[in-house]
Amino acid sequence: MPRREVTEKEKEEIRKRVQREFPGCKALQDIHYYRYVKEIECQ
Repeated sequence: MPRREVTEKEKEEIRKRVQREFPGCKALQDIHYYRYVKEIECQ
């Protein structure tokens, strides 16, 4: 199954999104950042 590349712009938007959703909790930010990147790749 071909995977889609995640652009730098999308990565920046994801980083801002997780910082907004989980302020002050770097571990949760990292987990959800990885999750959102994988969701985009598998679309």
